[in-house]
Amino acid sequence: MEKITRDTLEKILLNRTHLVESYFFCKRQFFLNLFGIYNHNHNLLEIGRVMHKKRDNTEQEPVKVDQIDWEGGKIIEFKKHDISFSSEIQAYYYLKRLNSYGSTIKKAVVRSIEKRKSKIVNYPDQAYEQYISEMVNYICSYEKIPSRKEKRGLCSNCSLFEYCWVE
Repeated sequence: MEKITRDTLEKILLNRTHLVESYFFCKRQFFLNLFGIYNHNHNLLEIGRVMHKKRDNTEQEPVKVDQIDWEGGKIIEFKKHDISFSSEIQAYYYLKRLNSYGSTIKKAVVRSIEKRKSKIVNYPDQAYEQYISEMVNYICSYEKIPSRKEKRGLCSNCSLFEYCWVE
């Protein structure tokens, strides 16, 4: 497999920022999604599509987030279940992208719909920057799509469950 350069990765993530969450959730899922393998009809993906259609998309939004509160200076990301680390880093990456376009938004709120909990993510943050740097280094040095690992409880909710686990 041909290696991905930093410039190529930057261009890919420009329009597919959701892949950042995918990387921290499951590296196999990330690479499969990166190469266009995912289940377009999965019910959790449909929930996300509906949320994005309900919003008023404007040209001033350089990334697709669930909600932007311009007056409150924050973005809001909704998650159906728990707020995972991968959700936090996705929100942080959205902030990073927005700020690269000159936005002054420095806060993200990640909300769990079912659990009715929220997590605040602030920009800039050195720890999140380190995780993103490690992600870029790993992706740019990969040799092949990671093999599946031991099945986790989260796998059953993944849009790629059948691809990875049904034989």
